[in-house]
Amino acid sequence: QGVYHLSEFEGTPQDSGAYAAHSSEYTGGLGLAGVIGNGATFSGAGNMMTIPDNPAFNFSTGFTFSAWIKMFQPQSEGVLFSRMSGDAGIQISVAGTKLSVRVSDGTNVYQPEESTDLPQDGWHFLAVTIAPVGRITLYLDGIETGWMDMKTDLAGIKGDILIGAGKSGSNAFAGDLDEVRISGTARSQGWIRAAHASQGVESKLLTHSLEEISEAGSGLPVFYLATIFKNITLDGLVVI
Repeated sequence: QGVYHLSEFEGTPQDSGAYAAHSSEYTGGLGLAGVIGNGATFSGAGNMMTIPDNPAFNFSTGFTFSAWIKMFQPQSEGVLFSRMSGDAGIQISVAGTKLSVRVSDGTNVYQPEESTDLPQDGWHFLAVTIAPVGRITLYLDGIETGWMDMKTDLAGIKGDILIGAGKSGSNAFAGDLDEVRISGTARSQGWIRAAHASQGVESKLLTHSLEEISEAGSGLPVFYLATIFKNITLDGLVVI
């Protein structure tokens, strides 16, 4: 529902997804080196990105937030994602060095145990998935680090989305973010692991090496194939 590469050098971060849910305000820094091209930096002094309420952000069938994060220090309670409508809403933050998630339907509050410590060296991939009347799951670098059953849906959660701080710049996050994604479904563990593997600087989703030519191997060596196609006539190519 929202894909923010944070690759801009100025202005406000744009949505690369189909709904064009662009941010309306951003007070942090852009243009720094991220894990995928450029990224965004938040000083911890109230910097935030505001994405106006949009019908595209419908979490009634599920929710996933994912981002690459780089921290330089523990956080008091740095908000990474917040969408609140009164007392109902979702808030994802870093408390100390641990990922924390709080989901409320206005009456009940669901808050899984905080994740394992977020390393303070380099970029790391975090994700939170929420299945309505299902399960809240926390991931770090593609590995599940915490979960909790939830007995409510997310249909009543509306309002602006805030990245990097809560309302009025409260609980500001200090660090860097890159490749922020918001989905209207609870992504599977396989999807989370694939995202981590394919987006990182040491991507292992696709690898390649120099072609090996061996006379003892089966089939024709590349050299002979290249010679054939270089000298073949059009009629011969059609026959093949």
